[in-house]
Amino acid sequence: PLNIVMTGDPENPLALEVPLIITRSDVNITVSPSGTITLDGTGVVDPVTGDPIPNIVEVSGSNVTLDGINVINGQVDLITQPGGATQGVVLRNLVLHDAISDDCINLRDCTDCLIENVQAYRCFKKGLQLTGVTNITVRNVTIGIGDENAGPITCDADDTGDTTCMFGSNSPRAFVEIFKS
Repeated sequence: PLNIVMTGDPENPLALEVPLIITRSDVNITVSPSGTITLDGTGVVDPVTGDPIPNIVEVSGSNVTLDGINVINGQVDLITQPGGATQGVVLRNLVLHDAISDDCINLRDCTDCLIENVQAYRCFKKGLQLTGVTNITVRNVTIGIGDENAGPITCDADDTGDTTCMFGSNSPRAFVEIFKS
């Protein structure tokens, strides 16, 4: 396995280069203290086409953990799984915001995956888009409506279709969508 532990300084947070593309399996990236390292897509362009990069983080390997990273300012999805089945993806202790035209987290065909202690806001479409998933657990995920000051919705969900979200009378499906395989 590849274990990367990054220590950031709360007084001077670090910014990593994007996109972060994880194609191998058994990768663990942990930031301590949480939130002191940021992946920021502002102004990042593809060196060949000159177009803005679409996604900030792409995970196509299995048994991948991202823990304690801020991911912000993406043209499409902030964290995505571009295709092909994976298992054991863990997204924990993340702050995500400003997905300009799509979702904050978009996972497809993920088995035995965990999304825990995540704050997401200013996601153009959904905080979580989960398609073709099996045995996925969503715990303590807070999704802001519009922006961080508009009042959060907090969700817990699983792949049985049981979704519990608390925010007035709004439907949770507007913010979290889970489609089983």
